[in-house]
Parts: sequence; C-alpha cells; structure tokens
Amino acid sequence: MAYHQRLVTLVICLKLMKKLLNLLSSTLLLELPIGTMATIDLEEPIEIENEPGYLITSELPGGLNESKLPGYSETIKSTEIISFDYSGHLDHDQTSFYVSAHLTDTNSVHIISSGGNHRERDNSAFYLEYDIRDDTFFPALLNIINKNKMSSDNGHTIHVNGLPEGYGDELHVKFASGEAILKSSNQTKTISQEAIQEIYNLFRTTAIKSSYDFTTDKSTRPIYDDADEQFLQGTWTGRHFGKDCTVIFTGSHVLIYYNHQLTDDTGYVIINGSIQPDKLRSKPIGKRKEDSYEHFRGIPFLRKKNSFTLTGYMTNNNSYSTVDLYKQTSHK
Repeated sequence: MAYHQRLVTLVICLKLMKKLLNLLSSTLLLELPIGTMATIDLEEPIEIENEPGYLITSELPGGLNESKLPGYSETIKSTEIISFDYSGHLDHDQTSFYVSAHLTDTNSVHIISSGGNHRERDNSAFYLEYDIRDDTFFPALLNIINKNKMSSDNGHTIHVNGLPEGYGDELHVKFASGEAILKSSNQTKTISQEAIQEIYNLFRTTAIKSSYDFTTDKSTRPIYDDADEQFLQGTWTGRHFGKDCTVIFTGSHVLIYYNHQLTDDTGYVIINGSIQPDKLRSKPIGKRKEDSYEHFRGIPFLRKKNSFTLTGYMTNNNSYSTVDLYKQTSHK
C-alpha cells in the first residue's frame, strides 16, 4: 500500500511539472509601443518582423537582451566621419583590442588604440594615444565601412546574460550629418572578419607611421607600473606574521633581513616587473625565462605595488603569503 501511494504521488508531481513547463514555454511577447519594455522569459532569441524598433529584456541567466533602435538607417549619405569607435578581436588572437579616432576642434585626429595580452608579459600588450594630421585617414576608414557594408543591420544590439568576454564586438560611428552607425553583440560579431582585419591594419599602420606600434615597448605610456632602480633605492620595512622584514637597496645591490637575520647579500635584476637575484638557475641559455632566475632566500621575490609600497612574495612548500614593505624616510 505504501508503495502504491508513493507511485500515485510521483505521477501527480510529474503531471504538475508538465503543466508548469507548458505554462513557462507559452510566455507571450506583447506588442508594445517603442520605448516600452517587454520581459521575455525564454532563452531562445525571438524575431520581430516589420517593426521600426523594439526592446526585449531578461534578467535570467542566459536570457536575451535585444533592441532595434529607431532612427538608425542602413543607408548612410554622409561621407564625413567625425568619430569612430570599435572593440573586438581577431580570429587568430582571442585577445580583444579597441580603436578610436575622433576629429578635434583643431581638425587633427585624436587616436586611441589598446589591446594585447595583459596576462602574460610577451610584449603584445599596448596602449597608444596620439594626434595626427592626415587627410587620408578618415576616407580610408570610410572606404572600409562602405566596402564591407558595415551599416547593415544598423541600430541592432544584443546582449546574452552570462556569456564570457571575447565573442562579440561593438561599433559606433558618427558622421558630420548627424547620421550614425551603432550596433553591438556579446554573442556574435556584427561585422565581417575581413572588416575587422582591415580596421586593425589601418590603425596599426597609422601608429607605425607615427613611430609607435601595437607592442608594449612601442606604446605611448608604460603598460606596467614596474619598479626601476631609482625607485628602489633606500630602506623598506614591514612585518610578516609578527616577524620584522627589512630590504635595503644600494645601487644594484640588495640586503634582505628576515626576523633580524641577514638572508641575502647580492645583486638584483628587475625581470618582467619581478625583483630577483641577479643569477640564473642552471638551465640551457635557450630556455632562460622569467622563472629561470633564482629566488632570494629571505623574501623569494618582490614587486612594486604602488608609488610607496613594495610587495614581498613568500612561499613555503605549498603555502603562499605576502608582506607589504614601506619605504623609510630619513629625518635629519
């Protein structure tokens, strides 16, 4: 009898779940005036035809947020670009990049370009900001836009909740006539791969003409806020789990005291932002990389944290901890 009752209860639960699923799957899309909001609880994109504009929003994971903005024509009559912004990535390199060009009040073009791999120091991370006077730049950009029909599907924006970065792109172009191109998606690219490559090439070629490049060492400002020898000079102190730590830099030499005991008395190098002993481990020359340098005994290695702090990185078997060291000012 108990088994039969449990079976009946299970059947009833299954029927209730089926009704609930049917109810959820029949959520209606209401026809609303432009500018109002319809909440769609379905994960599949919903197409709306013959509408000058619409807005769909969802807060659910994987939910669709989509809009077709009125006033953005696929036919652009103006031939004068006053600003251009694009962010995306190349197929062979999933690292994102951003390029921007804006006409200034003095008729120069203010350019910003950034991108590359900021997770590893392989010289690919870059940031450029500079002005040019080149009457051929915007016409070349306009040619890329027209040739690749980048104004198609103008005003269409898509955002799918929960997607990781690096799948879509965003384009915003303004013209002297007041016309504009605006479209974005974090799901798929809004322009062709050929157009993306041509945009990237134009901005990089322009940078090279100005003696810059899309590399760390050819950027217009430092990418990493690394310590240099001048910054390090002097005495730095801190406490690591109640034990005093003192690091003294004199020229290219360093003394390290841990718990009042001298642990290191040696030269140092700054390699990829890390302050380490000026001594390579026993490895073939062709395989010398950042981890090829030895560690200090007292504080394995250090990095600049900000303009007044060094961070020491402590390792002990499988444990890991840090100690902040502050520069001491001498009082006369």
